[in-house]
Amino acid sequence: MMRTLFTAALAASVLLGGAQWTAAEDKGAAIDYYETVVGTWQPPDKLSDYEIRVCNAKSGAICLKVKALRGDAVKPKYTAYLGKDIVENAKPAGKGKWKGKLHLFGQEADGTLTIKDANTLNLEGCAFVVICDDVVLKRVSQ
Repeated sequence: MMRTLFTAALAASVLLGGAQWTAAEDKGAAIDYYETVVGTWQPPDKLSDYEIRVCNAKSGAICLKVKALRGDAVKPKYTAYLGKDIVENAKPAGKGKWKGKLHLFGQEADGTLTIKDANTLNLEGCAFVVICDDVVLKRVSQ
């Protein structure tokens, strides 16, 4: 779970890499991509849920919050993040991508979130330039 939480947060903070893109440049795409990314997501082990929402409509930034923990993930070192944003104000960095900072276990990392399709996100994160990891998150059916 620690790897999953760290990876998801790290990757989420790496949210989107690529050319700068703003809602002003492509208002239709902004709505489509936001609608695609907003929702609840899970890593393959299904021990945690993450909520992605638009947290700054003016800049197009999104935030990622730890929404739920289950099974082996219910430990004090993880529950401290329950209900809290681990990625705040990740800015658009291309169509279907955001870049931001991940805050987890007293560390900060760069992250990129990339939408692969309507139900799949790739989160990639790097700390200290050489420590990188990624995780694929799947949309949780509502």
